[in-house]
Amino acid sequence: VLIFESFAHAGLARVPLIHGPYSGLIPPLAYFLFGTCMHGSMGTGALVALLAGEAVSDIDDEEERGRVAALISVMVGAVLLLMGLLHLGFL
Repeated sequence: VLIFESFAHAGLARVPLIHGPYSGLIPPLAYFLFGTCMHGSMGTGALVALLAGEAVSDIDDEEERGRVAALISVMVGAVLLLMGLLHLGFL
């Protein structure tokens, strides 16, 4: 189910569909290595996909949209990592 759901979320994000399975397979592997809570939910989300799609909707080239969406994801991950390192979980 996760594979088909990730294809749908890639479509919602307006990026090439091949990016969908990566967003559904890589986070659980990373969580397996670094996570501590066994009740956490990993994978894509429709709301996040819609927001990412809206952020890149003005870009005409599909490959460029994929690159910009990936860059946004990396930037958000870097901010979350920094917040974790600085123990800013109370925000």
